[in-house]
Amino acid sequence: MSKRTKLFLIIFFGLLLLLVGVWIFLQPILNQRSAAPQPPSLQNSTPYVPPSNASNVSRTSTSTLKAPSQPPPINVLVQLQNRAKSLTEQIGSGSSQDGFLGYQDAELNMTSKGQQAIRAEQKVLQQAHPLSGSLYTLSTRAVSSVIISGSAGDLKIIVAVETIQTENAGIAGITPSSSAKRVTVTFLKQSGGGYLADRITQQNVDL
Repeated sequence: MSKRTKLFLIIFFGLLLLLVGVWIFLQPILNQRSAAPQPPSLQNSTPYVPPSNASNVSRTSTSTLKAPSQPPPINVLVQLQNRAKSLTEQIGSGSSQDGFLGYQDAELNMTSKGQQAIRAEQKVLQQAHPLSGSLYTLSTRAVSSVIISGSAGDLKIIVAVETIQTENAGIAGITPSSSAKRVTVTFLKQSGGGYLADRITQQNVDL
């Protein structure tokens, strides 16, 4: 046997032994992978069914939800009654010291005709009770109000206001006096749909 043949056989058997050794080394790893658990099949899985009372709870929760409540419509007549009381107190309260400025506050809720009328009344009071004289004061409190003519949407609505007015002449030895007055406020409907006071009159009534 030649040296070349012997060398070939030695290399062949060496490679064979190496392959056997590698196979023996890898055998436990291959067995471990084959034994690894596989994910369960989805074909035979049972779908999740929520408890029967879940739908009832959902329906109950939904049924308890309510639409937001709408604000109640504004009652025009009640609004005019309140405005009449406010106007009555404004023009019926003031002093010679401030020139009876309540009349000017009342002008904001009056027609041009009504404004001219109360300006004339204010001027009469200012002349009768000048700033240079003794302090003269008026105080008016609106007790109640009622619609005596007209309905919501009418061109004219009249409100009667019952008031108590206290007058202090500012003279030593003279106590303030009180009197009851019925004030009538006439509102006229404007082009925009709102109402402005066009006339304010008053008369004395018994307490």
